Amino acid sequence: MRVMMVVNLALFLVLLLFGVSVFTPRNGAVRLPKFGTHGNGARHLLMLFLICLLAGGTAQAAQELAQAAPPPAAPRAEAAPAPLTNAEILEMVKAGFAEETILKSIQLSETRFDTSVAALVELKNAGASERVIQAMLSPKAAKAEEKPAPTKNPLVPDDVGIFYIKNAQLVEMRPELVGWRSGGVGKALLLGTKGHINGALKGPLSQNIVATPVEFIIRCPEQLEIEEYQLLRLDVKPDRREFRALTGGFMHSSSGLDKNAVQFKFEKIAPRVYRVTLGNLPKGEYGFLPPGGQFGAMGGGASGAMIMQGSASSGKIYTFRVIE
Repeated sequence: MRVMMVVNLALFLVLLLFGVSVFTPRNGAVRLPKFGTHGNGARHLLMLFLICLLAGGTAQAAQELAQAAPPPAAPRAEAAPAPLTNAEILEMVKAGFAEETILKSIQLSETRFDTSVAALVELKNAGASERVIQAMLSPKAAKAEEKPAPTKNPLVPDDVGIFYIKNAQLVEMRPELVGWRSGGVGKALLLGTKGHINGALKGPLSQNIVATPVEFIIRCPEQLEIEEYQLLRLDVKPDRREFRALTGGFMHSSSGLDKNAVQFKFEKIAPRVYRVTLGNLPKGEYGFLPPGGQFGAMGGGASGAMIMQGSASSGKIYTFRVIE
C-alpha cells in the first residue's frame, strides 16, 4: 500500500508540472492549448493518460486501505464478581451488618471460604454468629434455603370452617345460630308417648345461594373427623327453617336427625381439609351441622353411621340454598 501511495504522489507531481508547462504565460499572455494541432494533441493524450493513472491508483489505494483497517473490537464481557471470602465476611461482621444481611450475601454470591480451624476461630473471635459460620461451612445448603416456598393451593383454607367454591375462589360460609323448639314433650312426659325437639333457624331462606353441581371445602378442627359432620335438609316454615334434633318419650329417646340427613361423599385434599361435591341435590334449604352435640346424630360422609355425641349443642349450622 505504501508503494502505491508513492506512485500516486509521483503521478500527481508529473501532472502538476505538465499543467504548469502548458499554462505558463509567455510575453504576458496565458497560453491556451490548441486542440487542433498535432503537438497539442499528443500533449493532451499524455495528460489524459496521466489523469487515468492517478485516478486508478487512488481508487486502488483506498481499497487497500479499507481492507487493511482492523475489524471493530468485540464488546468486552463484564468480569465476573470475585468470590466471597473470609475477609469480606470479617469486614461485614466488624462493620456491624445484621446476621440476615450476611446470610443473604452468602446465598447470592459465589464463595471461596477458608474453613480451617484457625480461620473459624478467627471468625468466632471477631463476633461472627453460629448461623453465619454454619452457612460458610455449607454454602450450598445456605443457597438451598433461598428457594421459594411451593405455591399454596388456593382451595386449602388457613382457618377452620366451611366454604363453597365460586369462580375458582373460596367463599366463606358464616354459621347461623340454632334455637330449640319442643313439640309434644309435656304430653310425652305425662303419657309416655313420643315427643321431639327441633333445631330452628331464623328466617325461611339462607343467604348462601348455590346451584348444583357445587363443591364445598371443609377444614376440620384438630381431633375431629369429617365423618362427624352432618348434611341436613331443612324444613321451611313461613318464618324459620327447622330440622328434627331429638325424637323420644319418657322411656326412650333417640336422635331425630335421620329424618333430615343427606349422605355425602368427600375427598381429602390436605391434612384436615376435605372437598365435598354435591351433584344432584334437589332445590331447597340445607345445612352442614358441625360435630359436638348432646342429642346424637346421623353421621355424614359415605357411611351415614350413627354418632351418639355429634349433633347440635354447638348451637351453629352452616346453611345454603340450592336453586334451579
